[in-house]
Amino acid sequence: MDKDVFNLIRLNINSVSIFARVMKILLTLLLLGALIFSACRKDQDNAKLPLVIATQFDTIGLASNTIMVEGLNRQITQLTNLMKTGRAAGQNVSETALLSLWSSGSADSILANRAVMPLSSRYTVWLRELVKASGNTWTPGITTGEGGVLGSGTSAYLFDENGVELEQLVEKSQFAGTQYRIALELLRSRTPENVQKALVLFGAPSTFPNSDKGSNPDRFSAAYAARRDKSDGLGYYTRIKRNFMELQAAAKADMTYEQEYQTALNNLKANWERALIATVINYCYSASTTLSVANPGPDATARALHAIGEAIGFTLGIKAIPVSDRLITDAQIDVILVLLNAPFNGTSSVYKFATESFQQLPKLDDNQGVIGQLKGIYGFTNAELTDFRQNWVNVQSR
Repeated sequence: MDKDVFNLIRLNINSVSIFARVMKILLTLLLLGALIFSACRKDQDNAKLPLVIATQFDTIGLASNTIMVEGLNRQITQLTNLMKTGRAAGQNVSETALLSLWSSGSADSILANRAVMPLSSRYTVWLRELVKASGNTWTPGITTGEGGVLGSGTSAYLFDENGVELEQLVEKSQFAGTQYRIALELLRSRTPENVQKALVLFGAPSTFPNSDKGSNPDRFSAAYAARRDKSDGLGYYTRIKRNFMELQAAAKADMTYEQEYQTALNNLKANWERALIATVINYCYSASTTLSVANPGPDATARALHAIGEAIGFTLGIKAIPVSDRLITDAQIDVILVLLNAPFNGTSSVYKFATESFQQLPKLDDNQGVIGQLKGIYGFTNAELTDFRQNWVNVQSR
């Protein structure tokens, strides 16, 4: 074969080989690009959109979904109303009627069945002591016996011989120890129905009025959260409303929004507890201010001891919440109860706030007293403590 022809053939073969290699590289690059494009497109398609929060609470099915919890609320209200009849001097409260309301009702609304340790064994004791005190009159440090009514008119309250308003222990302890605790149990199951039930247990209507007045007011914990909210968008009622709206939105969405649900739940827990503790502080301020004057008189003294009873009741209720679901420890709660002259496992002497005011009132103050202790535990600021003094529903006439 001619040498030039051979070289030409070899050149053509080499060119074809180079061309083939180049085409192979190009095809590989094209395939890689397609894979990258496909992956990016898939990531884009799977990107989670922000959770959409509705402007109004969804009430579809609310009435039927909340029959059980409404029944529970109704039992608490009826029990409280019966206890209140003992505030009238000479009015005896029926032990049979009280214990019947405590231990009867529909299966899920029987209060005795929903109470848990360490309070469950105490309710019947408190109710029986309230019955013993009813029908009598009482003056702290003077009257002996089983206690009775102190004060007159709207300032009349029923106390045991130690100055404890048992009505408040029974009622207010259930706001946290029964209603709040059951709400947390329900919210561990992520369903829209359970969010509705928890809202009813909180005591807020679906319209969130932020007021304990009017034709459809806030009740139970919600009523007190409203009193601690000055309508500036930062208060506990406003925060809790936002938490419930977030919970409902996340519960209605798919499982990719589980983290949003858990975040909203954790925020709700912190805000609900703080609203109740802020109310304890409010009542300590009220009692201290009332009893700091010389010779406050029976009506003012009754209002002050009533305020301390409220503080004791709210604090006791938090003790019934699982430790993992609250910010305050058992040991810290026990310190607060001792300062309120109502040790958890000891004899109460709440009456001393009236008979020995000068020595006793520092136990309530914002240094080493109840207010100061709670400020440290929850990290409240001085500005917050000042706000907690007020009932903002009354101040703002809403």
